[in-house]
This record gives sequence, structure tokens and C-alpha cells, in this order.
Amino acid sequence: MRTSSFARTVAALAVLATARSAHAQGSWLPYGTLGASDIAVSPAGVVWLIGREPRSMRSTLVLGETGFVTPHGSPARVAVDLNGFPWLVNSDGSVWHWVRNSTGKEDWVQSPLKAIDIAVGANGAVWAIDTDQRIAQLRNGAWEPIGGAGVRIAVDPSGNPWVVSAAGQVSHWTGNAWARLPGSATDITVAPDGTVFILGTTPV
Repeated sequence: MRTSSFARTVAALAVLATARSAHAQGSWLPYGTLGASDIAVSPAGVVWLIGREPRSMRSTLVLGETGFVTPHGSPARVAVDLNGFPWLVNSDGSVWHWVRNSTGKEDWVQSPLKAIDIAVGANGAVWAIDTDQRIAQLRNGAWEPIGGAGVRIAVDPSGNPWVVSAAGQVSHWTGNAWARLPGSATDITVAPDGTVFILGTTPV
């Protein structure tokens, strides 16, 4: 994994200064001036985002290292694997993974799934929501649905998904069933330590 200090960390619009628990006291700090439509961070702290090309302001580039990596299509959602490489969901639903082959060459490889969101857990588990809002896990190179539905997904350190439904309901996969949580949200993410953060629907 490449770890340039500027690397993939230059693009966050804002970061939470302290985020050790759901009740952590922190403040939001602006970070850089580059606009973005989505962002993801690996357990090791590698940051990727869907940025906007300065001249056209189109969401067509993904930041990598000190420059831009051009994806196939128009990116909508991004996640990061344990090696610091991104998974990308395009606006047409196509799923791509940035990989390094045995010769050291890096390039995008397309996955057979059509999706609306994707997430990677701290243990490396990859989950996605397909274009029919079904939830599926990547196992041995194949996507396996488990039942349930959602529009946004995150994965905890144990490899279990957390989802937000189209109605804003939050649910957690326990390993054999979905457990619904109180409250509502529009998006969700899980930190490597298991802390769950949501974008709620009630202004504060």
C-alpha cells in the first residue's frame, strides 16, 4: 500500500477532530478546497473521494496519491479496501475495483454486480446494495444476496452490514437476521473500532 503523506488525504471537505466514540467532543475542521460528492477512508487512514474536475466541476474523477485517477464512467459512491484501493459505484450502477496485478500494474477491474452503494469492513468484508435495493456480500469473487433491502450500507469490524432503507430505517445484520434500530437516517458509516455514525433526519 502506498502511503504518501499528501497521498490520498488532501481532499476531505471536513473531518471530525475527535471521533473515538459516538459522544466524542470534537469540532468540524475544513480541510482543503476541493469539492467532493462522496468520501471513504480505509482502516489504515487512506482517504479516497469522488472529486470535481476544477475546470468542468463534473463528478468524474477519483483522487489517488497526489493526482487524479480517471475511472470508467461517472462515479457516484466510493469505498476503500484493506490495501488502500477503492471500490467504485458509477451512476449507471457499474461496480469497479482498483487493483494491482502480479506485475505491479494498477488498473480498474469491473465487477459483475450492478449497485447503488458499496462498503468495506475493517476485516475486509465487502458488501453492496444492488440496483433492486437487495443486499449482497462478495464471497470468493461472487455476490451472494442475504435478503433485506436498503439504499445505503456500511460494514462493521465483524463484517456485518448496517443499512439505511429508502424510508430512512436503520437496521443491523446480526449474522442470521436483521435487527432494526430506533431513529432514522439518510446515510451511515462504521469506524474500524465499531463506532457507528449516521446522518440523521432531524436538524440539530
